[in-house]
Formats: sequence, C-alpha cells, structure tokens
Amino acid sequence: KPMHPRAAIRKAAAAALASVGATVYQNRVEPFISTSWQEDLPAINVYTLDESARVFADAGNRTYERVAQLAVEITVAANESTDDVLDNLAELVENAITQDDSLAGTCSQLVLVSSRMGIKSEGEHVTGACLILWEATYYDSLPRTSNLPNLSGITTKVQPHD
Repeated sequence: KPMHPRAAIRKAAAAALASVGATVYQNRVEPFISTSWQEDLPAINVYTLDESARVFADAGNRTYERVAQLAVEITVAANESTDDVLDNLAELVENAITQDDSLAGTCSQLVLVSSRMGIKSEGEHVTGACLILWEATYYDSLPRTSNLPNLSGITTKVQPHD
C-alpha cells in the first residue's frame, strides 16, 4: 500500500537526521511513553502539523498544491548549558534537513519557517526544547485511486420507498 505523502516526508526527514547524534523518532509520542525516557535524551521527534491546500490543476483527477508544516522537535536534559546544547543541535538539524530541499523527492520545496526555544516540565523532570518548523510543498491528486479499497465484491440492494 502506498505511503501518504506526509508520511513519506516525515520518513525522509528522519532519515536525513540519522547522523545528527541524537535518537530520532518519526512521531511526536516516543520516547515519552517510556518510564525511562530521560535516558534517551537528546531526542528528536519528527512530525507534521497543519497543512493547507489549493487547487493547482483541474484536468482529470484534481491536483492540489499542499503545504505541510514539518516539525522537528529537539528535547535535551535541562541544565546550565541547555541553550548552547539546543543551539548546537538545531544547527546540526537545520544543516542535515536542508542538504536536500526536496527531502529525497518527497516534496517539491522545503522552506525553513521558524524556531522556538523553551523549557518543559514533565513532573519532576525539566527539559529544554527547540521546535523547528519547515513548510514542505508537494502536489497530490485526489482521489488517490491506488489507495482505495477494491469494492468489486460489494453488492447493493435498492428497496422501493413507500
């Protein structure tokens, strides 16, 4: 079954980050579902947020230009050097992601949009975080006929209405 374009973008971004020196997860939940997640820091979570779409072409299957927000969130242990560690990791992440502005052909354009630094308190654990956002533009035709189930075995019965 073909992968949704957003999933392909996340997978390509995670692959680009393999050499950064942190554990990379292709979702926003791991490593935080583990009771010992602090041992996995620094961690990088790759996920998508909002997406906009507009009609790009209307011949045959309608083609949309879609712009997905690609989020890369870095989480580190909080201490006196948290900001420096986040800045260094953010630079590594930005360099790794922008080496290929099509993310292995999964999008037509990738543009850095913003970065946000912060501190998070998870119970007794305090972490530093940096959320880096990109806009990933891709084109998609709907419906994606290759993803639709084969409905040839379905029968319908019409009953007269009184």
